[in-house]
Amino acid sequence: MKSKAAITYKKIVYIFSIVFYLAVGSVVVGLLAAGEFKQPELILPILIILGSVPHILIFSADRTRISYLVIGLVGLSFGILFLCTKDSDLYNIDEVCMTWGVIDICRGTTEIVNIAPHLKHKKVGDFVEVAISTGDIVVGILLCIHLQGGLTLHLIYLATAFFITVIKNVVELILTRKRNAESSNNH
Repeated sequence: MKSKAAITYKKIVYIFSIVFYLAVGSVVVGLLAAGEFKQPELILPILIILGSVPHILIFSADRTRISYLVIGLVGLSFGILFLCTKDSDLYNIDEVCMTWGVIDICRGTTEIVNIAPHLKHKKVGDFVEVAISTGDIVVGILLCIHLQGGLTLHLIYLATAFFITVIKNVVELILTRKRNAESSNNH
């Protein structure tokens, strides 16, 4: 059985992630509303880095989520790489968006794999998680196939990805709470 401190830390991390992704998604919507991008070559790499930090925090609270650590580290690495190459011929917005798309596809796929053992219980929350993870995969695919869509289209997809992650973290927080209550009742 998990300690109360570990469960509390996990709740705090998920609540932080929810607020963080909601804030970053809102900033992206604000950028879209402004319509002017002063340094577009900085926007996407910074968003990749920001989007990766909560993944590493979630792993720190739940060591079973190794895929979150991997996805977080990959996102940080590519975000930093893209920032370092923003002024060179190596930097291309399409490549940045394709990287983000692949990260979303991997994240959605690993979420579905993590949820699969719970589906046999046929609980609505688990199916909601699958639907949300499928949304992650769809956004990832859109980021990969609409490479010539321009920064505005990519930001719309990224804002969608942030808001999907907010919903996913809210559902995960609720389901984790229910699973912890069920496991404590079974002991």
